[in-house]
Amino acid sequence: MITVTLIIFCRIVNNVNIVVENLILKFVEEDIVISINVKTLEIFSVNSEWKRAFADLSAPDFVLRRLIEFTDLTVCLDKCDPTDGKIHVYQDPLIYRCSLQTRVHTKYDNIHSTMPSTTKIHTMCETLNISFTDTQLPMFLRLIELINAIYYGELQLGSSKKQKPAETVEKDVGETGEPQTGMIVV
Repeated sequence: MITVTLIIFCRIVNNVNIVVENLILKFVEEDIVISINVKTLEIFSVNSEWKRAFADLSAPDFVLRRLIEFTDLTVCLDKCDPTDGKIHVYQDPLIYRCSLQTRVHTKYDNIHSTMPSTTKIHTMCETLNISFTDTQLPMFLRLIELINAIYYGELQLGSSKKQKPAETVEKDVGETGEPQTGMIVV
């Protein structure tokens, strides 16, 4: 009975369609504001020809396919004033009203696998126009450095550890005015 219920539940989960309209994401880092606007984001199951269909994990392939469609994707990168946090001059968008599709091909070892053995992701776009202004290019490079620092663990977000105060070196000055010994004070 549990196996039948689990199979029915998996069929439902594998065929859930998600539609998000007017999605706006903003990221603020010091004086950089990046915003991503999507008119429509849709995720749905497809068949082997990548057409909308009912998906069922079955032998011999054990493959699930999903299509993610972004309509009117716009990415903006602006500089805000560090004192009041407002954007005084809006820059041209990096990407303006681009539509793209992402294909997700997930392969499982068998029907009872909970984790996929391989996942392939392909993104396709008919036209993609990217433009940078003189103000946006240094900000974009700083964002790339920030992403690399987070990825390689050089920067930890949200850590509650207090930093130790910097060590200072005080020198004991003798009668001659020359340093006698070095003493580290924490």
